[in-house]
Amino acid sequence: MMKINAFKLLAYGPFTNKVLDFSGSDFGLHVVYGPNEAGKSTALRALIGLFYGFGHNVKDNWFHNYNKLVVGASLTFLDGEVLNLSRYKRRKNDLINDDIGEPFEQAKLDLHLGKIGRKTLSMPLVFLTIHSGRVSEASCLPVETWAMPCLQPPPD
Repeated sequence: MMKINAFKLLAYGPFTNKVLDFSGSDFGLHVVYGPNEAGKSTALRALIGLFYGFGHNVKDNWFHNYNKLVVGASLTFLDGEVLNLSRYKRRKNDLINDDIGEPFEQAKLDLHLGKIGRKTLSMPLVFLTIHSGRVSEASCLPVETWAMPCLQPPPD
């Protein structure tokens, strides 16, 4: 388990040097929300790219040159270790330990990620509508290849 202290969209999608700061609290759930087309899905793809690599094709290079894409994060692990990483769009040495400026092994990051894989982070999001402090409506994004159960509103 780990905590994301800061997620850095340095050059990805429409973002340049944008930092999402989550350092103000302890381990827990952080919710990123915003209007349509604000970049929430783009930020999620960037986070997946940070953790698992960008892959061969990246569809979020429409503002920044393909070979200039970079995202980063400051992570705190349960043992208190803090790791600052950046991921670059390149074939070799794409994951860098920012504290020492040297490549970081994907296998070491995978140990911290545990069973959270690329597919898990790519799951559909559940959208809840909350009125007066209780869930009144719930829906799931459609997914062609598999289904995720939706949360149902509590009974009256």
